[in-house]
Order: sequence, then structure tokens, then C-alpha cells
Amino acid sequence: MTTKGFSAVCSVRLILAIYHILKKQNVVHIIACITEENETSRKFHERMGYENVGLFKKIGFKSGKWLDNFWMQKTLCPSDQPKEFVPFSSL
Repeated sequence: MTTKGFSAVCSVRLILAIYHILKKQNVVHIIACITEENETSRKFHERMGYENVGLFKKIGFKSGKWLDNFWMQKTLCPSDQPKEFVPFSSL
């Protein structure tokens, strides 16, 4: 396995572990804000089950140019009546 492949596997495992904890905390949705030109991050989040829910135009300025940001969302615990949030210290 290449270093890049190893990093990708570690990233996925870490995120899945975080999702597991967030579900125990009764978190319903998680969001990601990604600059439009960061195609690698956007594709990664799509593979992890996020969907595009919005675009903020010219919201950031970096290296002399304006950047648009995508807002992406993933539902962890679908519910019409969310359960009470459980602090990490109570897990």
C-alpha cells in the first residue's frame, strides 16, 4: 500500500469512528464547508455520504482571489423528534 493509500484508509477509519461517537451523542446532521476548487475534498465527502445543500459565492478571499464555498450535509440519525444531546463526557 502506498503512503497516499494508507492515509486515505486512515482518514476513512477516523471519520467512521467520529460518526460512531456522534451517533451515540444523538447528533442528527453534520455539515462540511469546502471551497469550490477543492475537488478532492468534495469527492471524498460525497463518497462518505454527504450531499451538496448550498453554495456561498465569493465568501472567502485567498491568494488574491475570491472563493466560493460548498455546504455539504450528512444525516447521521434521521428523526422527526431528535433525542437529547449526550455530552462526550457522558459516553
